Amino acid sequence: MMDDGELPPISAMAKSGQGVWVFWMLQANIENDLPVKAVKEKKLIWARVQQALYHRLEHLGADASSRDGSRVA
Repeated sequence: MMDDGELPPISAMAKSGQGVWVFWMLQANIENDLPVKAVKEKKLIWARVQQALYHRLEHLGADASSRDGSRVA
């Protein structure tokens, strides 16, 4: 899906033994590499992104609990 431009390039990947976790490292500003702060507005955006990723990867066996912020690795 990355090769087809459907998903951005991943930052990291980990094998869990029963699947694969992919990570995108987010930064607030390209110039200073600061991480994104978890304020309410950013949490809402995160939830929408997770929902969209889940729907794109659901047919590959994506875990529905990945949309729950309290279960993030």
